[in-house]
Amino acid sequence: MTEKLPPLWTEKADYKFVNEHGEKWYANIVEDGYIVLTGGDVDWQEKRISSETFPLPWVMSESERLWLSAVCTVARTMKERKRT
Repeated sequence: MTEKLPPLWTEKADYKFVNEHGEKWYANIVEDGYIVLTGGDVDWQEKRISSETFPLPWVMSESERLWLSAVCTVARTMKERKRT
């Protein structure tokens, strides 16, 4: 069985995180408060999520949720600054 590789965009991801088990997560803020998220923990599936509603697309550890919450805060702040 071939191990899946992360998408190419993760090399230049805006936000990177490695959890306590060495599993990697990557996020990019793409537009108006939206984030593209992927991680090795989920076989590199990509999800586009809103920073406003913050639904977790997968089960995540507390440290992973805290990291994603911080990324969402940055995305919301960027969106608000564009409005002014």
